[in-house]
Amino acid sequence: MKLDFEHSPDFPGLSPILRVLLVTDGTVTRTLQAYFGEAIDVDVLEHAERTSESPYPQIDIAAGDRILRRYVRLVGRATRKVYAVAESVGVLEHISRQMRRQLIEEHKGIGELLREGRLETYRELLTANLTEASRWAEHLQIAATQRVVTRDYRIYQGGRAVLLIREIFPESL
Repeated sequence: MKLDFEHSPDFPGLSPILRVLLVTDGTVTRTLQAYFGEAIDVDVLEHAERTSESPYPQIDIAAGDRILRRYVRLVGRATRKVYAVAESVGVLEHISRQMRRQLIEEHKGIGELLREGRLETYRELLTANLTEASRWAEHLQIAATQRVVTRDYRIYQGGRAVLLIREIFPESL
């Protein structure tokens, strides 16, 4: 079910932290750290440069284009609680080699690296949905039938859409 930030009866029923996470254009990792009072680690589950099998029109990627595909979990350092998972697709030619290296070696979130690199970016929220955990359940450590909140957004740099990100949060958060 799509969530309308202003008019959906489901949006006001979400916990305050979920409402903040859905509309923030800052880094999710820092927001989670501030709210839950613990350091958040980025657990990289997949990080691959490859040829796209499908198009991503939101960031002008056609099937056959080179992409960066990344899948991570955001995990509390002390509690080992999984706060979120995130999937991202990036236009490979628009992501510097230095940033690609940092994403692998430093285990940081994309937002953190953009902030640390002082790169001027703009985030455009595209959608928010309430759905079952299904394929994300294992990595969120919840039942497949539990509900999650997802949000999709794209990051622009230099006037171009360069990254498409989906973040998934357990509704129980």
